[in-house]
Amino acid sequence: MILTYIRVTIRPLGPWRVGAVGQDQAALETLRDNAGRPALPPSSLAGSFRAGIDEAARELLMGQEKTKNGKPDFQASTLWFLGTRLTGVEDGQPEIRRRTATAVDRNRRAARNHGSHDVEEVYDTETIQLYLRHEGDPAEALRLLGKWRVTIGGGISTGLGHAEVTVISYRTLDLSHPADLLARVSLRDAGPDALDALLQGGTDHKVTAEESPTLLEATIRIDGLNLPTQNLKDQLRPEDHWFHGTRWKGILRGRVEYIGRSLGLDICGAEDQQWRGCGRCAVCEVFGSGETGAGRWSFHFTPLEPDHPAGRTRNAIDRFTGGVAEKKLFPERTVTSRARLVIGQLSDLEEHHAWALKALLLALRDLQEGYLGIGGRTSTGLGSVRFEKLRLGEEFQRFEITATTPEAVEGIAEADIELERTHRSLKEKEEKKEKEKEKKEEMQHA
Repeated sequence: MILTYIRVTIRPLGPWRVGAVGQDQAALETLRDNAGRPALPPSSLAGSFRAGIDEAARELLMGQEKTKNGKPDFQASTLWFLGTRLTGVEDGQPEIRRRTATAVDRNRRAARNHGSHDVEEVYDTETIQLYLRHEGDPAEALRLLGKWRVTIGGGISTGLGHAEVTVISYRTLDLSHPADLLARVSLRDAGPDALDALLQGGTDHKVTAEESPTLLEATIRIDGLNLPTQNLKDQLRPEDHWFHGTRWKGILRGRVEYIGRSLGLDICGAEDQQWRGCGRCAVCEVFGSGETGAGRWSFHFTPLEPDHPAGRTRNAIDRFTGGVAEKKLFPERTVTSRARLVIGQLSDLEEHHAWALKALLLALRDLQEGYLGIGGRTSTGLGSVRFEKLRLGEEFQRFEITATTPEAVEGIAEADIELERTHRSLKEKEEKKEKEKEKKEEMQHA
């Protein structure tokens, strides 16, 4: 029998979160261990690995269920995900930070009533050590682990959970050889320390990670970015140096939805206060939804370089008298910042998505021209964006779309709209046929 013990060193490219059922009903908490530290179950990484390999590899490595003589026949996985160990930067521990997110009313484009909630995310993770065991020839497993584009937990389309493999360490034991058998017998447990000791006599293979495709990159300047504060004398917090991917996704998705409806397309989301996405329209296909998952684009965290912080106090207005409301003086702080907007590509677009790709560029043009802003209090002129550089990825070239500035973006052709409508019509017919087939089968078995 051949056994191979593997340690995969993974470097997170930013924060991540794995959802947990927490005590705080008003927050999306991340998973913790018994000591209250961030936890990452190996099953989460197993799901990521499984999603990134083809069906033949899944059957080879991850087990399968077949039908034999009318009965289920299970084949066990040859690749076992044993556990993980997290390390923090500068010999510290990964840190759980809580941020406040606000759901947006899709009709008013303003904060939804009772839509504020907290979200926990894990920062400052230097490495994730993933421990595995493989039975049989490990060549294919090692090859696929080296090509693995790692994702961790949820929020992938908003910049969370992106990571890369840096080193693969492994040791193969042939249990027909006495020395290898002794090494296996001496392995009294499968904990990290024991496996690290075993792997000292193995092989280390450095991995050059393949860069994920980039849909577009832009260098921008943000004027008057509003930062929440209780006191103008407070120092900038660590989270003030980041513009979250959820914000970019929300801003641009809302504008693409608006453009789609203006063109007469059937786009979901405007009327439903508890909107999670229909999962069927073109916008849901590219941006994702609660029904279908991440979508085809990923909106990365934007690192800010804030300078020229400015503070002022504002008075709330009494809507009845038109004067200053009593005891409603509040501080407001803004910064000017250069930043880099990056939208990644999770999967290729289909031909009928051409209009959505162009609508995304039109949304960027609206940002440039001041029809949209980012951050808080955009209706008072804050959060204006100026594009300094714009680089489009290969996906745009595939659709023969070129632009070096938002002003150069061309409009959406009638042919693009008609292509989307035709696709939607054919899809609805296929869904109707499938439902009729299922109903017929149910009647036959009744």
